Amino acid sequence: MHWTRLLMVFVLAGGFALACESTADPDASGTDGDSDGDSDGDSDGDSDGDSDGDSDGDSDGDTDSEFEECAGISEGATNQISPVDIIFLVDTSASMMEEALAVRTNLNAFSQQIIDAGIDVRIVMIGERGGWLGNPMIYVCIEPPLGAGNCPAGPDTNLPTYLHITEDVGSTDSLQVFLDTYDMWSMQLRSDSIRHIVVVSDDNSAMSGDDFQAALTGLSPEFSDFIFHGIVSATDCPPAASVGQVYMDLITETGGVLGDLCLQQFAPVFDEISQNVSQVAIACSWLIPDPPEGEVFLPDMVNMEISIDGDVTEIGYVDDPSMCDSVEHGWYYDDPADPTEIFVCPQTCDMFQEAIDTAEVTIIFGCETIPAEIE
Repeated sequence: MHWTRLLMVFVLAGGFALACESTADPDASGTDGDSDGDSDGDSDGDSDGDSDGDSDGDSDGDTDSEFEECAGISEGATNQISPVDIIFLVDTSASMMEEALAVRTNLNAFSQQIIDAGIDVRIVMIGERGGWLGNPMIYVCIEPPLGAGNCPAGPDTNLPTYLHITEDVGSTDSLQVFLDTYDMWSMQLRSDSIRHIVVVSDDNSAMSGDDFQAALTGLSPEFSDFIFHGIVSATDCPPAASVGQVYMDLITETGGVLGDLCLQQFAPVFDEISQNVSQVAIACSWLIPDPPEGEVFLPDMVNMEISIDGDVTEIGYVDDPSMCDSVEHGWYYDDPADPTEIFVCPQTCDMFQEAIDTAEVTIIFGCETIPAEIE
C-alpha cells in the first residue's frame, strides 16, 4: 500500500490575539514625499512598500488569500489517528475452499499494511478453525506474526491484536452469527475505535441489512458508524451460490469496499480494504495548540482552509454539528465555551480524506472567525 505523509500546518497570526488589529499610520502627515498619506515611499495608497495597489506585501497585484495578511508564525501539529477494530466473518461452508485459503494467505499482509500506517488495529476472526465436516482444506487459521500459528488445529489467537472465535459460519448466516457471538468478542473493541466488518461469502444473507443494523446498534450504539466490506458474489457466476445483494447494499450504505468473489482475485481486494481502513482512520479533528507565551487564545479569532493540489477552500464555522447539513463545508469546536479541539463536518471530512495524499489543512489564528454560508 502506498501511504503518503499528511501535512498539518497551524498559522499563528502575530500571536493568538494580536494579528489583524489595525494600527495608526505613522506617516499620516505624508512626510515621505508621496501623496498617499503613508510612510512607504510609494503612491499606491497602501502601506506595504510596493507599487501594485494591494496590501499583501508582494508585487504581483493580487491579494493571495483572505487571511494572507494574518500569516505570521507557523507551527506544525500532529494529525490524530483513531484506533481501528475489524471483525471478519468467513463462510466456511463446503463451497468456500478457495476463499478460506485466500483469507489465510492474505491476512498477515493486510494487517501489516494497516500497522505500517501507524494505526493501532485489532482483528476479530469469526470462522471455523478445524475444517468443515472434517475437510482439512476449509478452515481459517492465521500464521504469525498476526496469528499464533499452530495451524490448522490452532489455537491461533494472539492477543491483544488478534482474537479467533471458533464458530461455524454457514452460507447465509454471517450476519446472524455476528450478533449471536457478540458477547464472546466484544471485549476486544475499544470505545473510541473506528469499526469495520468484513464478510467473505459466496452466498447472500438470510437476514436483511435493515434488521442487522437495528439489532447491531441495539447491542452497541458505538456501531452506529460502522463500515461494511465484503468479498461476495456481485453476479450469478459459477463460483457463486447466490448474489450477495444484502452485503452489497450494506457496502454502499456505509462506504465500504466491494470485492467481487466471482473474479477470484483476492490480494487486490485485501489491499483496497486496507487502504480504506487506513484512510478513514485519519481523524478529521485537530487539537488546538497552546498559545505562545504571553498570548491568549481567542475562540472567535480562528479560521480554517483546506488546500488540495494547490486549490484552497476556505471552510466556514458552524455553531454545532447539527448545522452541517445546511452548509457546503464547515468546522466546529468540541465545546464552544471551552474549546480544546477542532472538528469538521462529515462532507468536509470526506473531501479531506479522499485527497489524503495531497491535502493540507491550515488553521489560522488571529482573524475574526468567518461563519459558513447557509445554503
